[in-house]
Amino acid sequence: MSSLGWLRAVLTGGLLAALVASACATEVVSKAPVGVGGSAGGSHAGGGGSGGATVVRRTVLTRNPFGNVGVTDNLLWDGDFEWLSSFSDQYGWLTGQNDHAIGYDLPKPLLGAACKSGVKCIELKKDWIAVGLGVASVGHPLEASLSVWTEEDCGNVEVVLVGYDNTEPDVALTSEGRVDGWCRYHAVAAERKRAAALYIHNGTATSIRVDDAVVRRAETAAGQQVAPRSLRDFSALKRELKRRTKPNPRPRPANEQAWLRELARRGKQ
Repeated sequence: MSSLGWLRAVLTGGLLAALVASACATEVVSKAPVGVGGSAGGSHAGGGGSGGATVVRRTVLTRNPFGNVGVTDNLLWDGDFEWLSSFSDQYGWLTGQNDHAIGYDLPKPLLGAACKSGVKCIELKKDWIAVGLGVASVGHPLEASLSVWTEEDCGNVEVVLVGYDNTEPDVALTSEGRVDGWCRYHAVAAERKRAAALYIHNGTATSIRVDDAVVRRAETAAGQQVAPRSLRDFSALKRELKRRTKPNPRPRPANEQAWLRELARRGKQ
């Protein structure tokens, strides 16, 4: 073997040995054991422990980036906040510090695992309110639901299905406890002939997360308990709702106004 061939063999062999050693040293992360007992401070490998609590090593979540697409008939404009954007002139939610002061101000958006459905949700500050805009379904009762993350009691968050005027009753959603750590609110309301909105008031001492809001038609209210009417007066809120959602003419740019004036001048000649 020539000196060049010997050198090539030595280099090739060294490279292969290094690759084998690197492969052997690569850590393989095993799946979390299912049903393995043992305390949090003990070993969980092998055949389990002495019957203690199961240790959760990791949680795997599957999220659809477009939100709760299983609900194809949501009557809210954007129940999952997926269309929340600072570039929107108008949006499907109004927020504010009280019933008298609501607007299209952008609430604080949250992304990713902090949310329940989709990849977006909002943070609602203490004492603030959010109102989800929607429509009704004539001829059908309505089923409304909402998920809220709070460290306090679920009852400290007020959720009500409200109308845009006082012609139909406002219906309170009741707390059904926690599902996957989120407070769930639900109600079945009688048929409404006018548009409906979902009102949320954060009565806790800290910020909360709001997500997965749904208002959909229910085929029948039979066998379901119709939610009680709200005892609060939402007249101030409804005046703001009507004012904020009333269609307004688009402001005409200066060049468009000048062109219209010129057209009017020529028409008079």
